[in-house]
Amino acid sequence: MHFNRKLHIAALLIVFFLLLGGKAEAKTHTVKPGDSLYSLSQSTGIPVDKLKKNNTLYSDSITAEQVLIIPEKYIVKPGDTLYFISQNFGISVWE
Repeated sequence: MHFNRKLHIAALLIVFFLLLGGKAEAKTHTVKPGDSLYSLSQSTGIPVDKLKKNNTLYSDSITAEQVLIIPEKYIVKPGDTLYFISQNFGISVWE
């Protein structure tokens, strides 16, 4: 019975956090002449490989006026779980 109560409380907490948490939004960036994935990585703190993956880029070349998705960086807070973070960002726990 004690286990069932803990399980019930855990389920309520998960539902509570899911209802309060909103989806994280990615920013967009319009490429300017002279921009590179490396310079965008340096200015945003997002690794080049993550920028390429989020924009389905197969090479390091980008062109002026191209619109790129820049994912937001997330700092883990006490009490966060991989499940909660994945739900908040709309990604799988594995990602």
